[in-house]
Amino acid sequence: MFKQNFLKTALIFTALLSVWIFRQPIMVALRWISNREAVSASLQPLGIWGPVALFVLLILQVFLAFIPGQALMVACSYLYGFWYGLFLTWTGLFVGGQAAFWLARRYGRPFAERWVSPKVLSKWDEAAKDQTVPFYVAALVLPIFPNDAMCYVAGLGKISSRRFTLANMFGRGIACVLASIVGAYRTQIPLSIWIGSAIIVTFICITWKLLNKRNHSNKSVGKEWLANSIYTISRFALKVYAILSHRTCKVSGLENLPKGAKIIALNHTVGCDPLHLPLILEEKVHFLLQDGYFSMPVIGWMLKEIEQIPVYRGTERAKEALTQACDLLREGKTIVIFPEGQEVPVGERIPAKTGVVRMALETGAPIIPLGTHVPPKSLNTVHITWKGEKCSGFWQFTGKRYMHFGTPWNPDRSASDTKPLDFHSATKELMDQIYSLVDEAKKEVVCESPTSLSPIPQW
Repeated sequence: MFKQNFLKTALIFTALLSVWIFRQPIMVALRWISNREAVSASLQPLGIWGPVALFVLLILQVFLAFIPGQALMVACSYLYGFWYGLFLTWTGLFVGGQAAFWLARRYGRPFAERWVSPKVLSKWDEAAKDQTVPFYVAALVLPIFPNDAMCYVAGLGKISSRRFTLANMFGRGIACVLASIVGAYRTQIPLSIWIGSAIIVTFICITWKLLNKRNHSNKSVGKEWLANSIYTISRFALKVYAILSHRTCKVSGLENLPKGAKIIALNHTVGCDPLHLPLILEEKVHFLLQDGYFSMPVIGWMLKEIEQIPVYRGTERAKEALTQACDLLREGKTIVIFPEGQEVPVGERIPAKTGVVRMALETGAPIIPLGTHVPPKSLNTVHITWKGEKCSGFWQFTGKRYMHFGTPWNPDRSASDTKPLDFHSATKELMDQIYSLVDEAKKEVVCESPTSLSPIPQW
């Protein structure tokens, strides 16, 4: 006992002595830290790597207890402002929490005990028994809980993956809002932030009640709200990504888009083509996408929740996509489809699938041809391995994209009076219109002044 007390006293004395010896550089460092402009100017040469480093640290602090999570949350908004800091902390903590949950569920208690004390796990196992979304939201917000450890507790418990994802999103969101307010405004918090925070908290409380109702109608409301929330958050994340990567988009022909049901058909040359329409259009859009995307962690679940449509090519379920798309069109929704069904390099063409023409004939929805073009200098070749197969394609990390919407088009129905409609000819006619719009976009690239260094984002 005497030995332990002596060691503690020696450590405290050493720490105080070190602070006194290095008091001048410490004071200089504190003055530098308290000057936000000076700190931001020092970090500016790092570019995007500064936020990336903070994002990685926010994920790692879920696993490594010695990384100060709260300090990182405050630092993000202190350095980058309220909204950007909120986005950075919210996404980082959400990803870290989901990873801890899934790994604990997959590999069990031995894995969890590598990162969290067995005593802590045992203590909170009992408290979390049979608990659901509201409990875990509180556990991820209130300081009386070991916030990060509760992700492992949830993974070892009975709460479903979907319910924990919901709790993680809300809980981390509330905690990040509070930390971002402190970091961005300290004691000078604007009234608008107080009002906005109160509205967000009230909205979340009301949503809990809706989601916890047992009757069918309230369940439908809760599901619709969840889908809209995921879509809104995804759009916000895409906007931030576009701003950070200096990716802009010039759009023409938006006046050709009618209200209500419609089918937007476009060429597909770049892997990130689907990421742009949600930013341009105010309405929610539904893509026909390869079924492989729906088996990806997190992304697959999100795509299902927001009613994106999987295409099971070459299987007995291939017709399900057409049926689901037609159902959504009858509800007045917007469908987006790549008729060629795969990435096609610039300057090449392949026969397109006839599904887009069949949907238009079955539902009466107009087809809106869209030609999109990205200058080759803005494209990078990307190689990935997915499910043991090597894949490669193009991706636009930065630069400008040109998008031209054409006038609404419908297949010629008159031919069906005398003979069946030639779906392939009608599809080729549609693709001719799309590539004509692509040519217009290419001409616009040539016409633009090469001295324009900072294009204004069109989102």
